[in-house]
Amino acid sequence: MEFLQLRDLICSGALSDTEILKLLNTFLCSKEPDVEDFLHTKALDFEKRHLSRTYLWLNESFSKVMAYFSISLKSLVIDTKTSFLSRSKLKELFYGFPPTKEEMEEGVLKPLPVYLIGQLGRHEEISPDVFPGEYILDTAKAKIKECFETVGCKLIIVEVLDGDSETKQKLVEFYTRNGFRKLDTFIEEGKTLTRFYYVIKN
Repeated sequence: MEFLQLRDLICSGALSDTEILKLLNTFLCSKEPDVEDFLHTKALDFEKRHLSRTYLWLNESFSKVMAYFSISLKSLVIDTKTSFLSRSKLKELFYGFPPTKEEMEEGVLKPLPVYLIGQLGRHEEISPDVFPGEYILDTAKAKIKECFETVGCKLIIVEVLDGDSETKQKLVEFYTRNGFRKLDTFIEEGKTLTRFYYVIKN
């Protein structure tokens, strides 16, 4: 397989936008429609607007997307008055400098810069034994670690959408098995999501 960034395809000029979209639409993941839909309808636009970066694995003939992930920046805002996070977890999230007692009582909004792995998926025709999800996730972590070394920020966030209980449970088990811990549950645009976090090791 060939690993490359979507931006490389755009900047090279070798393919038109129509041809890039045709390539992106070869990715199929019917069990996770949001993962499939992002690559089909949003990835190219987000890449051009610098809202996210998408990385692809293509087959040897460069005719099919076999797997991908997208990463972006996000501001995680914690309301210290309504937060149910423990003091120890807040200390971990804020790298040893959690909100003060006064800030907790006053309900100060504390923003945290985070890296978001927005999407991560494998073509439904590929066996996980051939191309493990752990490898895709580890590659995403490695790309983010490069950013960490340059600009800082140690937190990686993933968001799991409530839905089919079996699919969600597999995702929760996958991220937990790979070092992510549950942060909270929230509602965004009418959807309930559970958020998990990972602290980059120095």
